[in-house]
Amino acid sequence: MKKKGIPPIPNDTASAGKALFKKATFYRRVGDQLGELCRDCEPEPGHNGHESHATIPLLFLVTVFQYLESLSNSQATSAVLNRVDWKYALHLPLVSLGFAESDLNKYHVKLLEDPAILECLNGLLERIRDLYESQSSDKEKVDTTSMLETVSALNRYSAVVRAMHLALDELAIYHPAWLKETVLPHWLVRYGRSGTGGKAPEQREERDVLALAVGEDGFFLLDALEKDDAPPHASHLPEVDYLREVWNKEFDRSAGQVNWRRPVDAASGPKSDTEGA
Repeated sequence: MKKKGIPPIPNDTASAGKALFKKATFYRRVGDQLGELCRDCEPEPGHNGHESHATIPLLFLVTVFQYLESLSNSQATSAVLNRVDWKYALHLPLVSLGFAESDLNKYHVKLLEDPAILECLNGLLERIRDLYESQSSDKEKVDTTSMLETVSALNRYSAVVRAMHLALDELAIYHPAWLKETVLPHWLVRYGRSGTGGKAPEQREERDVLALAVGEDGFFLLDALEKDDAPPHASHLPEVDYLREVWNKEFDRSAGQVNWRRPVDAASGPKSDTEGA
């Protein structure tokens, strides 16, 4: 990308970023060096590149950041909206509302359909990773395709945790006594508002183990709702139906063993938090 295509950091964001973050901070370094980092991100002449690459490849930068921090699309969208360090790195004004989560979902699908763009963006990914690794990162080297696969897995994990959380919340409203007798002790930590379930573990092995444990929790809850002592109609509350839909899509249970129903596919992400459940 030509440097003249990179707009300067807005004055309000520049002032806040310089006051809050040291020069060596990763996101400040990205913001300060964005023109150089994006130097070759312009599609080749005649290539039908996506409109989002016309200036700063904003959504790609967001994708790299979420990969480095192990964030889902929903969490990344929130970071763009609320975090000064991300706004500084992305050259966004402090009052920027960012973009919809569905935009990020669609962008990831389009990237996978355009190998030329992915190849072009590999250089940008490596340059950003070089800055991040100076902050003692232990992330393994990946290319853009592998990065998108990891982001897809993060979204998948986030989707199943969210479905479980929503179902438990609704049952707590309509059938609190039954839920109190049914809930497993660790659910309060894993799915509570102050728990850790919304943030995926950074290590893939740990994340896979925890995701399957979430699958077991969901099957346990759905089985309990089918028993004779379950409250009438509780099994078909809207968020319970949504949990069942997600579990039927994502998990398979055979001989008591829970597994993912299909391999992670970056081109078919989970239901967005902004979509109706």
